[in-house]
Amino acid sequence: MADLRTSDVDWRKANRMQNNQNDTEDEFSIKKDAYKADKTNKPGYPNNFDEEASLQRLLRANGIYRRSDFDDFNSFYVFPRNDPFKMFGTTREYIFVTKPDLHIFGDDNSNYNGGVASRITDTSVLNPSLDLVPFFKDLFNRGYRNTVLKSLCYSADLSSPFVNLLSNYKTAVLDLSDISVNSEETAANIYNTRVYYRKPSDSEDEVYDFNLEFKDNKYLDCYLWFKAYDLYERLKYQGKVYPTNTNYIQHKVLSDQMTIFKFIVADDNETILHWSCLWGCYPTAVPRATFSDLPTDGQLKFTVNWRATFQADMDPLILEHFNLLCDLYIYGNTTTGITPLPIYDDDPEVLKVTGEKAVIPYIVPANDMRPNIDGHRMYLLKWMAKTDELNSSSSVGKVAKPISAISISTRDRIILNQMNNRRSNS
Repeated sequence: MADLRTSDVDWRKANRMQNNQNDTEDEFSIKKDAYKADKTNKPGYPNNFDEEASLQRLLRANGIYRRSDFDDFNSFYVFPRNDPFKMFGTTREYIFVTKPDLHIFGDDNSNYNGGVASRITDTSVLNPSLDLVPFFKDLFNRGYRNTVLKSLCYSADLSSPFVNLLSNYKTAVLDLSDISVNSEETAANIYNTRVYYRKPSDSEDEVYDFNLEFKDNKYLDCYLWFKAYDLYERLKYQGKVYPTNTNYIQHKVLSDQMTIFKFIVADDNETILHWSCLWGCYPTAVPRATFSDLPTDGQLKFTVNWRATFQADMDPLILEHFNLLCDLYIYGNTTTGITPLPIYDDDPEVLKVTGEKAVIPYIVPANDMRPNIDGHRMYLLKWMAKTDELNSSSSVGKVAKPISAISISTRDRIILNQMNNRRSNS
């Protein structure tokens, strides 16, 4: 029998072939109405037939769904469904390692108080204890003072709270450990039956050994960073160096340990899907064996073992901690303006993801965002750039479009408003 959407001509032909007779127009209309009535009275066909509803049922039967067809918490799917609207998608991982505060720089007269170092700001001279060590003196004199050595001493380099080198040179993902628990067992009764109780998982957030892979350049910046850290720790153990700040002793701050933040962002390069933090971190090895068998492709890579005292994930306090560190730079930078760096450059001559460099990241709080189409408020990882550098950047001899001419999204303007509000309230 012909489909309801079959044209009158097709229905007429099908009917004539079946009955081998010619009908008048009135007879044709009567038979057609009877056919529709018979069709719509069958199970599955409502009396008021809706062609759009029928089409949607056909699409669902073939595994094609609309966003409203998914309700994970209030319905059951008779057959498995893949939700393309909530697919995890392509992701990118960023890690940020906080800068340790090793006593690399300083002199006896200006930076010591009763034999204990105060805050070090002078990088023109080495710590006298390290000046006697050929390794540190050699690095200082060979051009590593403003790179490797300063990135080990936060007090002497407030340009960033993070070791940018490690973030830029990381080549593999940072592995996290599972949260597993043990059970508490009761005594057996006369039937030899026991009851088990779940124990807490607090210990799973403590003492985690992991490794990170890094690349390196021909100046061995990354390798020398780990080498210098290890040699400093030897001197510290021997009691030959003091902390950079007297408050570290009073408050028992482990200034040689670091915090590592990990963010996984969605395919838009800014929506944070997962975040985690490992603190009380320090490298437990120097990859010296890398130089036993060097690669032939010119790409030097090595793996460094680390230990973390604590770890956590998806805790909003991690994001507050991260923003606090970034704020110290953003609001402490009074010489150069800071502005959001758009992920996508809409310059007519570019129209691609930005190739500009950033100076500091920043997280937009979820409460400042509107709910997305699924009703969720997501955190965003944004980037800040120096205004003068962004305005003066050029390509192929042409001056780039000023930042004022670059379209800043509504979410980027939120950051600017937050910065202005914090400045006015401080």
